[in-house]
Amino acid sequence: MKIILMFSLFVISVNYSDAQTRRDSFLYYLENIREVNQPFTLYFKDFSADSYWMYDLLVPYIEKNKTKNAVDYFVVAWSLAYKSQKKDLNKKVLNLLIGGSSSNEINTREHCVLNLKRFEKELFGEEEIKKIKNLLHKPSQDQLFNLILLCGYLDLKSQKKYLKQHYIGSYQPVNYKSYYESNEWAAYLALARMGDRNSITYVIQHYRAEKDLFDKCKIISRHLDYVKRKESLEQLIEIFTGDLEVPPEYPEIKGTPCGQNFIYFLAKSIKNYPYPIKRVYYPEDIEKARAWFATRPKIIINRDIF
Repeated sequence: MKIILMFSLFVISVNYSDAQTRRDSFLYYLENIREVNQPFTLYFKDFSADSYWMYDLLVPYIEKNKTKNAVDYFVVAWSLAYKSQKKDLNKKVLNLLIGGSSSNEINTREHCVLNLKRFEKELFGEEEIKKIKNLLHKPSQDQLFNLILLCGYLDLKSQKKYLKQHYIGSYQPVNYKSYYESNEWAAYLALARMGDRNSITYVIQHYRAEKDLFDKCKIISRHLDYVKRKESLEQLIEIFTGDLEVPPEYPEIKGTPCGQNFIYFLAKSIKNYPYPIKRVYYPEDIEKARAWFATRPKIIINRDIF
């Protein structure tokens, strides 16, 4: 009995020592985050069991840091949410990022807004939706493109009228910015995602009419995937299973099928895709997928993802 007790005390002591070491290491990382110069997920290999206390220690660093370096702490927050996959913690991190979306620092705003779409829809309750609407209506907001797309993802039909009034017809050509980066285009995409028939038609017509195959297959194709409508996915499947190739104007990739990389989003956007979803798809994976899509199966669309 005495031996068992001593062993138990030893285990407790070791565990406490190990926990204290991890805590000290995390605090060191936060204090020296710029100097460490290593991504959080590489510095700490396995932290899912520590995510709650890490979050508690992290929040004060976010609250007191209003400089351009604050984004580094938001990156840590997102990593905690992504790796731990604990809904209550993810909800807290979601609200942190919503708060960071109105930061005075552009890199913080950009990171936070861009990553809001990576949270599950069910985490966005009434309070979170209210905050998103406030961000959308903020006159000085410079991350509108992604906020507008977020509205479509969250199916905020209450904002359809606002989007039409403020962004449809608002495009002004800018030398360094294509139409496909404009808030007007984002509004059409979001409205199409929410089922607006005119917007679905508009988006598909633009896709069909686009002559620049690089823009069409590398940029606009992802926008059509975002729309998550039968009509938009059919356009992508048509190219994915077709013979359209990259033209000679792009010598490094000429002759390759234009739609071969569509598998990376089609596989996720279609619930009844019959093969495993992978990080890397090899030629044989693409051929199997092309053969399946070529049968024109009845697809079930996954609108739960961005």
